Amino acid sequence: MADDAWVRIKELTVPGYVAGGGSVGKDEFSVEFSIKVVYAGCYAISVKLINYHAFTPNETVGYPRGGTLNCYCFAAQEERAFFISATGPAPDGKEALTPSSSDATTLEPIEGKWPTFDFPSDKMQMQVEIDVYECHRGECTREAEKDNCGKLKTSGLSDREPVGHGLRRDSGRTTIVPGGSPEKAIEAGKGAAGLIPK
Repeated sequence: MADDAWVRIKELTVPGYVAGGGSVGKDEFSVEFSIKVVYAGCYAISVKLINYHAFTPNETVGYPRGGTLNCYCFAAQEERAFFISATGPAPDGKEALTPSSSDATTLEPIEGKWPTFDFPSDKMQMQVEIDVYECHRGECTREAEKDNCGKLKTSGLSDREPVGHGLRRDSGRTTIVPGGSPEKAIEAGKGAAGLIPK
């Protein structure tokens, strides 16, 4: 992997309890991070939410939606802040997570569903993985806070080597509440950990 970009994860927020089989909600998951690049150019960012397993294959829970990733303009040696959440609706009484910094660029949200179970105890250890891909190198422009960089097809990512990679694993556990009911997950979370920023 080329080391042309550095990912610094500021904060990963995951829930203490989730509805098994339910959508990953915009009130449940978010990541704030920054990327610094060596060379001027346009870069795409892929974010995945992973159910980490120490001894068996990991399970991808949330992933980029659609067939393309937006490319973002960087000057040489520039560091930019980013924020991403999820597509799932927030249930009544819950609010969508938002970035703590007004300077953060909000990425297209990931989509996915929580597992219905996790062996052996339905307690997951969540992990976020961020990969940076070079769309094209060279001077680029941002006008009215919009990046004029185009898009990168996700179908070709398997043939590309990322130029930067970041990973953060939460130190706690996210418990699956069976039945796919957000209300059950909310009730289970009362008086417990709830959302867990890492």
